[in-house]
Amino acid sequence: MSDIGIECTVCDSVFYVRESLKGGLTNCPKCNELLQVPGQANEDLLFWIFVGAVGLVFFAIVGVFVLFTVLN
Repeated sequence: MSDIGIECTVCDSVFYVRESLKGGLTNCPKCNELLQVPGQANEDLLFWIFVGAVGLVFFAIVGVFVLFTVLN
């Protein structure tokens, strides 16, 4: 992965952040100003995080159902 160059709008320093931070926020290491990282967030990653969370909830519900079925 490559890094993204950002120029601080307050102190004009240039620094680099990971590409995975696209669309997010970061602080300038020199003046601590909160800056938007250019680019769009990785929507595929967000999708798979959502799918994983839904899967965990589904299996938790199935597990509870099976547990109550076995105990009764």
